[in-house]
Amino acid sequence: MKINRDLRCWQAENPIDVDAPFSPVNKIYIWLRDEKMIHPRGWAVVHHYHCLYFCLEGSGELEIDGISYQIKADEVIGVLPHQPHRRLPSAGPVKYLLIRFIPRYPEQIRHLFGHSIRQSEQIHNALQEVVTAYENVNFRNNRCPQSNELGLRTALLINYLSDCVKTELTIPPGSGKRINDVMQQIFSPENIGEPLQKIAKQIGITPGHLTDLVHDTMGYSPRHIRRVMRMRLAEDQLLHTNLSVSEIAENVGYKSVYAFSRFFKIATGSSPNAYRKKYGQSLN
Repeated sequence: MKINRDLRCWQAENPIDVDAPFSPVNKIYIWLRDEKMIHPRGWAVVHHYHCLYFCLEGSGELEIDGISYQIKADEVIGVLPHQPHRRLPSAGPVKYLLIRFIPRYPEQIRHLFGHSIRQSEQIHNALQEVVTAYENVNFRNNRCPQSNELGLRTALLINYLSDCVKTELTIPPGSGKRINDVMQQIFSPENIGEPLQKIAKQIGITPGHLTDLVHDTMGYSPRHIRRVMRMRLAEDQLLHTNLSVSEIAENVGYKSVYAFSRFFKIATGSSPNAYRKKYGQSLN
């Protein structure tokens, strides 16, 4: 374990074994950053790690691959390797827990990236345990028990986050018939590329009412939900079918391969062809 004393960076050099899909997690680095202010120009960072920003207090803004994302307390956002990113000046102080790591099976965690994620109660509790373990580490003694505990709790936190994302688009039990009708239309593969105005008209409500219904029930905008759906469908078809990139682009609602490729590279850091070549299985 090596420590940068100025930033109080904790580093686990050995893999941390926890349950799949993060078994093991390699080269975990952790910083707890309490930023009163940052340089108005900021600095772009590019590295070969997967990176997660957990916002603990306040709110901030990150620019990832030229796109700005707002992040506030109880939210987390991920950055893929080789994506230039920087923190932008915020109106007030913001406190982050920053985790960098290398997973052995990166293709299994793509769904963590490309959008900000709300923390579930389980995530919130696990995050507090990581923060507490971080604060208890003796940075002058790399063999202290708290160091082992911090590595394990961090790996478990990443596991919990994956479970949170898998269920984030599930319709809450007890939702009314109207919201179920709305979500069935939005989740329908036939509507994945249709404008929200057309979907709203099919249901018989205004686009504004549709947006409010979905956001109040799911906690996400229809645009965000459709973006996640497109991403998951595109990844599945790239990895498990022989369809061409142009066919996949059409299936996920893009009228041009260029627009689809740009969307996919922003979300994953790789072009569709490079992603398929790197992670796809051999198809006959």
